[in-house]
Amino acid sequence: MKHKKQHIVPRSYLEAWCDPNTPPGQTPYVWIFSKDGGQGRKKSPEKILRETDMYTVYANDGQRDLTLETNLSRLEGEFSKLRRGKLDKRLPLASEERLYLCMFVAAMHGRTKAFAAHTSKQWGKALELGEKLERAWETASEEQRAQMAAASPSPPGDEGRDAMTMEEVRKLVERPIQEMLSATVMAQAPLLFETPDAVLETSAAPGFITSDAPCVWFDPARYTLGLASGAGGLVSPTIEITLPLSPKQILVFANRPWMRGQYLPVPGEDLVNRLNRRTRLRAHEHFISSREKVRAAWF
Repeated sequence: MKHKKQHIVPRSYLEAWCDPNTPPGQTPYVWIFSKDGGQGRKKSPEKILRETDMYTVYANDGQRDLTLETNLSRLEGEFSKLRRGKLDKRLPLASEERLYLCMFVAAMHGRTKAFAAHTSKQWGKALELGEKLERAWETASEEQRAQMAAASPSPPGDEGRDAMTMEEVRKLVERPIQEMLSATVMAQAPLLFETPDAVLETSAAPGFITSDAPCVWFDPARYTLGLASGAGGLVSPTIEITLPLSPKQILVFANRPWMRGQYLPVPGEDLVNRLNRRTRLRAHEHFISSREKVRAAWF
């Protein structure tokens, strides 16, 4: 069946991590490791990080709607052109190109199994509460229903026009990516566009690693005593969003005006190792390197 296996992380993105020492005549491969380490396996980017119908929407008549998969493929193509034509060559991006890059980063944040599991869990709590309220409504007396109605502007079974129905919440729990990814990209990309960014570069091998959840949001303010306002979000002054672009480059968004559009060489390997550790820690199940050996500093 057409487009049945769909990549959690794009094959075209992963190809930058193919081992440069792949023997002639062999299919290029990356090294994929369990999040916690262990022996790496060499695999073609085509054969890893795939799920069945990850982005497929099924219509009521059972027909497969591949609109989301098609749109992601187009965005992957734009990113591949940017990486080859501009980022690899350390060239500045035009506004439209930077917007495509921001859309790609937002998509990489929202298209993974890790994001799906997190979103499903969060909406699952709302669904559980809603189902409890529905059951309570069904068994309540008229007096109890009157009390419940007074406490809620939209009692069960009488949702307001702006309220979500239980069926809509159920869809978010069962298929969070299909229901939310487009809206996630459209909401995050403009905010990323306004956030300063820089590309950090290294010439050391193996360089930067990536993972099955490569776009990492990290904010030290979330771990301080007394959660700071906006901590963890794009408005936070201490938010850092990273996406490895290749073993040689990693994209960083942070609210630091001096960063905008810079290509910055990383002296030594200490910062590279720290960023790799962050990438590995936030992986869902696997991380990927262009080399067989891992570094103890990543763990």
